[in-house]
Amino acid sequence: MRVHPCCLLFLTCLASTATAQRGAAPSFEGPRGHLTVDLSDGEPVSAFIEAGRVLELTDVQKRRLMDIRRNLRVQNKPFMSTLDSLRDLAGVDLGERDRIRRRDAEALQRFNTWAKPFIDSIRVNNDVARLEARSVLSVDQRRRFDSIATAARAVRPRTQRRPPR
Repeated sequence: MRVHPCCLLFLTCLASTATAQRGAAPSFEGPRGHLTVDLSDGEPVSAFIEAGRVLELTDVQKRRLMDIRRNLRVQNKPFMSTLDSLRDLAGVDLGERDRIRRRDAEALQRFNTWAKPFIDSIRVNNDVARLEARSVLSVDQRRRFDSIATAARAVRPRTQRRPPR
């Protein structure tokens, strides 16, 4: 799928605006606290499919959403592979610990710096797919989905962020 550069710029601005308005999804708040990677809401199209019964999706809508998700996975696959390679190259240890060591904090900082353009590309792809998925729904289905998403965000646990040690 080729996207005109002006459309890409518009979508990037739209994604930034949407993130600013809704706030980025909280990152995994494990033992590393704020030194983690946040890809905002993961794969967005799956949420539409999972809510299919509540939304009363038609078979046509289900197939279209599955196609959108399949295309998104294909688009993001090279970026995800690159992130895995960068994580290894930066020396990021994903093991569980009570405390983060300085070496781990430095590795995560290196990874975040190197990974930023790839994470930004994944976010743009996710935002485009989310908009495309929303366009498959009727106005009533979009309202119901927004209510489900709002309720899910309200119950999402928020843990305190710990500074690196």
